[in-house]
Amino acid sequence: KAGNLAGSHEVVGWAIKFGFPLHDPLGAWQSLSRSWVDRLPLPSVGAALTRGEQSLKRSREMLCSHDEAAASDLILSAITQFVRAELIRHCIYPASRPELPGQLRTVSPSDQLAELLEDAMYLDNPPRQLIERLESLKDSVPNCPGNRGNLGSS
Repeated sequence: KAGNLAGSHEVVGWAIKFGFPLHDPLGAWQSLSRSWVDRLPLPSVGAALTRGEQSLKRSREMLCSHDEAAASDLILSAITQFVRAELIRHCIYPASRPELPGQLRTVSPSDQLAELLEDAMYLDNPPRQLIERLESLKDSVPNCPGNRGNLGSS
């Protein structure tokens, strides 16, 4: 059912959109993916935003506990989820994390959130700095995922 793919089975939707079978001698996967590829529901914006806020909150908690490594992993997760939410808002099915900045730039060429995700993935920025940059985006960029107008409290 479309509802199942849209809700609790987001990974199945991603696999149909981007995956391929390693072994499918009976063609079951090929048949399934062909029947869904043009009508896959997008993942939930709300779920992505909720995951992003939860990861951001936990990242702050890890900083308070002086666990920089955990905070770094969690802020990367938060930024990823906010980028995913923005893509879904633009009716773009989010690909894998390394592809997300490029996808976001197709609708917003100089997007600061895309730059922040790349910095979080590829540079050695302290998690506190990434959190501050994300908070700055949330406060100053209209329609930015995480903007208080879109999310409520943070």
